Amino acid sequence: MKAFDVPGQIHVPHSELIEHTGSLPKDRLLILADSSGVYTKAAAATLRAAGFDRIACLNGGMLAWDDAGMPLATDPAALLHGSCPCVLKTRR
Repeated sequence: MKAFDVPGQIHVPHSELIEHTGSLPKDRLLILADSSGVYTKAAAATLRAAGFDRIACLNGGMLAWDDAGMPLATDPAALLHGSCPCVLKTRR
């Protein structure tokens, strides 16, 4: 699994965003991103409704980040989040 390699990053699945708003810093710029940029606008709206006003969305998500050659961390042992009950195997 690939992940952003950015100091200070906080990973919160979109489905758990509302319950984590109390632990997110309101005094810092939050840059929202997902794998392709599909859910960031909805996440931004959720955070704005919760009183956050320093929000930016990464257009294109992790795919664009990777295409731009930005740093990524890879953890093949990490569990994937989502609604699919599939078990994925890494390639060797």
